[in-house]
Amino acid sequence: MLRDAFLAFDEEIFGTLTAYRSSDVFHRRLGLHDQTAGFIVVRDIAYSGGVTVDVNLEHSGDQVHWVDKYIDVDGGSSRLAQWINTTQSGARWGGDDGHLPKLPFVRLRVQATGSVTRARVRVYIALRDHGGKSEDQVRPARGAARATG
Repeated sequence: MLRDAFLAFDEEIFGTLTAYRSSDVFHRRLGLHDQTAGFIVVRDIAYSGGVTVDVNLEHSGDQVHWVDKYIDVDGGSSRLAQWINTTQSGARWGGDDGHLPKLPFVRLRVQATGSVTRARVRVYIALRDHGGKSEDQVRPARGAARATG
């Protein structure tokens, strides 16, 4: 069931040596639901050869120490989505099916490889769960009276 959808990254990236990360404003929001789909759009590319842009999930229990959120049970790629093209703007999507739980804080790591000198990257996120109770059904609404015993 779709729980949330939003633009989580909208930046111009430069070169291949720098990893860019989503804003800390989204750390908690990205960690709320275990299933994550990412739609990556790359445009306005300046390059001198092949271009690859990877979007990866990282998660943390304390927002200080971050580790890759592996999608593959056997320790495979943490890549959420990858865009590969040498000449044109384009879009790709990928996802994390949630079979391994996330830590409470999640961020995106965006990095170009190849010969890109500049590109505009946007990552749209859809968060889903396996159809369990919604957050409103699990926690009392803000300001609701609580039973004491």
